[in-house]
Amino acid sequence: FSLWNQCVACLVDDLNPDLYHCMDYHAALVPLYLPGVKQIPMILVLHNADYMGIIETDFINDRFWKPVYALRRLSLVFNLKAASIRKYCTFEGRFNMLFAGVQYIKEVQGGHGICAVSANYAVELKREHALFAGLPMIAALDNAPD
Repeated sequence: FSLWNQCVACLVDDLNPDLYHCMDYHAALVPLYLPGVKQIPMILVLHNADYMGIIETDFINDRFWKPVYALRRLSLVFNLKAASIRKYCTFEGRFNMLFAGVQYIKEVQGGHGICAVSANYAVELKREHALFAGLPMIAALDNAPD
């Protein structure tokens, strides 16, 4: 996911779109890779927020990484500063890619720009996931009727 997010950030920087449409956690790190202080409006559409892109540091543990503490390991793997990982990618003590997108939207857009695939799912997310606490709303993108 590190390389994917970095490549998408390069495309966003080169193409300079009006809006970045992010689907779930997979590309939620893109704003962290944009150069300098560049910001782009982002819409984050949630299809399955249960996984959230959580990575346990145990998955990045072998002989090469043993002497490196967990935050530094993630910093090296994701090509991000440890301070950025701590601020934007750590939620409830775990590395969480979706948290990066939510934090970006909270900081840059006042919490507006997060959508769920249905009204019921939007209500469920607000009720059952602490990650979305404090958001003004999660908008519903219900399928159009036939």
